[in-house]
Formats: sequence, C-alpha cells, structure tokens
Amino acid sequence: MKFKNTIIILLLVFASRTLYSQTNDNSQDRRLQHVLMLKWADNVDEVVKTEVMTLFNNLPGKIEGFESLNVYDVLQSSGEFDIVIVMQFTTQDALDQYEVHPDHSRIKEIGPPLLSKFAEVDYWKN
Repeated sequence: MKFKNTIIILLLVFASRTLYSQTNDNSQDRRLQHVLMLKWADNVDEVVKTEVMTLFNNLPGKIEGFESLNVYDVLQSSGEFDIVIVMQFTTQDALDQYEVHPDHSRIKEIGPPLLSKFAEVDYWKN
C-alpha cells in the first residue's frame, strides 16, 4: 500500500509540474542555445584558427535573431576540449539562418582540419 501511495504522489507532483510549466511558458523569454565544444588539433595553423574565430565572432551582427556568442577557455573537461562556444538565438529560424550563412559555410570548409575533437548540443533556455 505504501508503494502505491508513493506512486500516486509522484504522479501528482509530475502532473502539477507539467501543468505549471505549460501555463507559465513565456515563449518570448526562451532562447535557443547552440553550444560547440572544440579541441584543437596538434600543430594547428594559427592563421586559419584566427580566421575561424573571427568568422564566429562576427556572425551575431549578420543574422537577425542571433543574440550573442561567447567563447570560453576550458579549464578541465572529461572530453579534453579546449574551448566552448555558446551561441544564443531567439528562434529556431535564426539558428537555421546561421547554419546556411556563407560565413558559417566557410567555417565548416576550413575548420575541420583544425580540430581533433568536436561536439555540439542545442537546448531551449527560459
């Protein structure tokens, strides 16, 4: 009986949290986060690396809805990444525009040989 009551309580808590999040969803406050984690290859070409980072840093001013870009040096990482790039977009459409922008295409063209490891993740943040 105790187990059954616990399950019922957990279901009620879950249902109330779901209802709360649906009724308090301010979609204008949500931002799409696009996070890249990079590990530079050994003997990376510094000139090309600088070009890639310059292209990244200039993108927010070129795409409507691309709100910000922050680059962080990694102190410690289970994946041994060197930097994390966090981009914030107002909409999925803005992220889609970033994906096809000529500067991003250039990054995808010249960037891969500079990297020994790469990971990315997207998520919505309120």
